[in-house]
Amino acid sequence: MPSSSSSPTTDPRPLPRLTRITRALGLAAIESASVGMASWELSGHATLPIHTHENQLWAEARRFIFYDMGAALAVGAVLVAALLVWKRDLGVVERLVRRFSPLALAALVPLLFDARLWAGWDLVFLPLALAFGFGTWAAARAVLETEPVFPGLAGRGRALYDLIASARARVASVLSRVDVPLLVAVAGACAYAVYFAAITIDAHRNLATSSFDLGLEDNLMWNLVHGGPIFKSTPFDGPTGTHLRNHATFFSYVLAPVYRLAPHPETLLAVQAVMMGAAAIPLQLYARRHVSPWTATLVAFLYLAYAPLHGANLYDFHYLPLGVFFLWLALYAVEARRPP
Repeated sequence: MPSSSSSPTTDPRPLPRLTRITRALGLAAIESASVGMASWELSGHATLPIHTHENQLWAEARRFIFYDMGAALAVGAVLVAALLVWKRDLGVVERLVRRFSPLALAALVPLLFDARLWAGWDLVFLPLALAFGFGTWAAARAVLETEPVFPGLAGRGRALYDLIASARARVASVLSRVDVPLLVAVAGACAYAVYFAAITIDAHRNLATSSFDLGLEDNLMWNLVHGGPIFKSTPFDGPTGTHLRNHATFFSYVLAPVYRLAPHPETLLAVQAVMMGAAAIPLQLYARRHVSPWTATLVAFLYLAYAPLHGANLYDFHYLPLGVFFLWLALYAVEARRPP
């Protein structure tokens, strides 16, 4: 007699058919109702705060909640009935509703991602977010543990699977010749540069520059590219003074060719955003000499997400933040024994 450990594990007492039907239909009803509620929350976006906080809603809008949920329930019932008529197999319905179990959480998504609802309601938001997290974990587990809904299609899809596998192999072969972690870091630096250039220029044009630093540096650059006296900055030093007695900003000569192409304060803001974002690239190169390439890319992204970096970028225009790029570049060059 074979041992119990070698025999496959089976359920000695299968569930009654009525229990299976009730469970499948109940889960399908929860998923359908949740999708219907989510559709109302998205369409009634403007009324969500008063409805959530005070449970106040005019009668017509309140009826639409039931209309949306009823319509979703009706669609779900039709789909389940059609599947039963087509396949005549309760197991197909059970597997299908388990595969779609994440839809049971759909009604919570528009609520959790609407910041208007949670100002001052942190103690309500936290347990709701916790419940959503556990629900997502349970739904994902149900999906992964459920067999394919239509096992017979697996053989028919073998050719498609082989085609996808071949395409993935080709892509992997191409990517093996590309430094993907560095490429991701470069993409992050570009995204940072575009975003902060746009918002700082927009802030400047809306009169949100908070001190006269941008004005004096713009005036200094204008005089420099138009042949004026060395480091002349009239807003700060008057018509005859020189800014050299305050700051020896010789780096302005490096920026002069770029500024000459577009002599505007927006050029300085864009250059600042580009150089501060570009510092993530030599940082990634320096970090990967000590950690794995992907960990180095994570370090670069942590730099780009660093709040003090953003504060410096949003504070008009200054030369010191531009030095971060050269700091990481110098550290990388020294450690890699490469000449500058």
